[in-house]
Amino acid sequence: MNRKKKAMVAGCVAAATLATGLGSASVATAAEAPGRPAPGRSAAAPGYDVTSYDARIEYDPQKDTLSGKATLEIEVPAQRDGIDLKMQLPAGSAEVDGTAAPISADKEILHVKPASGLSPGRHTVRVTYAGDPRHVLAYPEIENLAWGKTKDGGRNLSIASDGILFPASTNPTNRARVNLQAVVPDGWTAVSNGPSTAPKKEDGHNVYEWNNDSIEAQYIQFGVGDKWSESDEMLPGGIPVHYVYGKDQEAAGRKLSEVLPDAVTWEAELLGEKYPHKSLTVTFMDYEDDTAYVTGLDTISMPKESFPDGIPTPTTPDILVHELTHTWNTEIDNKDSYAEETIPTYMSWAWLEKFRGEDLVAKYRQTAEKTDWDGPIYWTYAVSDQGMYALRRLVGDEAFYGAVKEWVPAQAGKAAGWDDFRTLMEKYSKQDLKKFFDNWFPSQEVREEKRKKGESLKPADEFLWPDWAKK
Repeated sequence: MNRKKKAMVAGCVAAATLATGLGSASVATAAEAPGRPAPGRSAAAPGYDVTSYDARIEYDPQKDTLSGKATLEIEVPAQRDGIDLKMQLPAGSAEVDGTAAPISADKEILHVKPASGLSPGRHTVRVTYAGDPRHVLAYPEIENLAWGKTKDGGRNLSIASDGILFPASTNPTNRARVNLQAVVPDGWTAVSNGPSTAPKKEDGHNVYEWNNDSIEAQYIQFGVGDKWSESDEMLPGGIPVHYVYGKDQEAAGRKLSEVLPDAVTWEAELLGEKYPHKSLTVTFMDYEDDTAYVTGLDTISMPKESFPDGIPTPTTPDILVHELTHTWNTEIDNKDSYAEETIPTYMSWAWLEKFRGEDLVAKYRQTAEKTDWDGPIYWTYAVSDQGMYALRRLVGDEAFYGAVKEWVPAQAGKAAGWDDFRTLMEKYSKQDLKKFFDNWFPSQEVREEKRKKGESLKPADEFLWPDWAKK
């Protein structure tokens, strides 16, 4: 997508959530967009693995704050002094294996150092915390998404949620079981990722609960509202889908969601495996900030898209399809922004061709002629759709869709980058595609170097204007 976005978070999570207007899912080219680490780009190994998170948080609408208690089960391979956790809300106390442990904070990192250290093996860490997500330490410049306010008074945490809902591993690709409970006042709704049951009543409050078997903490989303409506349906394959609508979004949301049943079936065929999650949550709402565009994991949020001219326009079905694709793509630990975003971005075009009969040759010409080749900030979105279509025309549909179909099943659970996709495409096409990929999908380092030199990133004419694209 070559639209400007104040922030965009990519990915769709286990139990997938498309959050229309609420969200998380695509990053303006992960490494180029604010909000969370580049896809799959983990920090140095933290020296431990989190195997499960159990967290209970409570929302206070009067103070607009969250307070929580979390229990982490971790595995430590070797003796160490303590552990570092990502924790963006102020921590109150910590325990390790039932004994109080000293804590200190350094920006968004919480240091937990038990007196006797941590021996090799399994340990239980408990942390209490409370604060206002609008004042998160890590990303104060994107407050509109850190705890985005909707026009009907709701709140949504759509990006960089790890360390806010609960303390998390400093390795963003650490997958773990996540049980999340949320306590909100009676009359309020809470929404998050994963299979859930009906809320329970408890002392004048509603208690919600979600469970994800294996998910990265950065992909957990969370929202609260007191004017939302909800509905439940079943998608092909027996996948329950839960819809959440902002006060004025139900009619538009229901209309937009009509594409989901066919899209799920179609994408399963193209991407080589059935829908990979146990449930789907889709939210439709408007942020107060119309330039906020968010989508995500177990939820896809899409209130508005902000175009270069700054005029917000309604989200379209093809963008919903883009975000739905992320629910497959998050099975992979994507090492770069192309691996994260290119296939989902192209799928919007493929959907328009399949279900709207759009002429992609004409669309390609128009897009290529309008693209800012001097290096737009959100480069991956600017080139992915047309670059992938040019690749499809170069290698042919059989090779192109053969590689696309094998990509997710072959890479699921692994760290994979765009070079791996090129290798797969070369296998199916029996062509050397390095020059094509270098022209259409230059690395971030190459892009930065060319920008410094004032050089254009425009692909060579042989790749940008092959015979089929010429008028």
